[in-house]
Amino acid sequence: LSITQYSNIIVTMNKLICGSLLLAVFFLGTIQGKPGHCYQCQNYDADQNTTTNPYDIECGFPEYDGNTKTCEEGRCHGCRVFVWDDGKVRRDTAGLCDEGECINANDGVPYIECFCTSGNCNTGLCESCQA
Repeated sequence: LSITQYSNIIVTMNKLICGSLLLAVFFLGTIQGKPGHCYQCQNYDADQNTTTNPYDIECGFPEYDGNTKTCEEGRCHGCRVFVWDDGKVRRDTAGLCDEGECINANDGVPYIECFCTSGNCNTGLCESCQA
């Protein structure tokens, strides 16, 4: 090989390596910390079956594995579950949140809202939040 051919091979290899690294960084940046999909359902209002939270009687089961929603870019940073003391459950996407975050609140009926940040992670009934 001549010096020119050897130099062209080195330049081409550097471009391939740099391009591969850039692609890897890009794809890691687009998926890290974003769930992609969350379970979405509610078990308390059968007339709401055409809304963003479809009715599913099985939504209240801790091992729920039904309807999912694709997270919207920039608007979905996690998944969440609402569990009311009267047995109502709602699963949905969430905005900014931290893994394992819990909120205890009351909208006339006490409830717990828990958050997670990986794909389809909003299973269970906020057991880690309940004392």
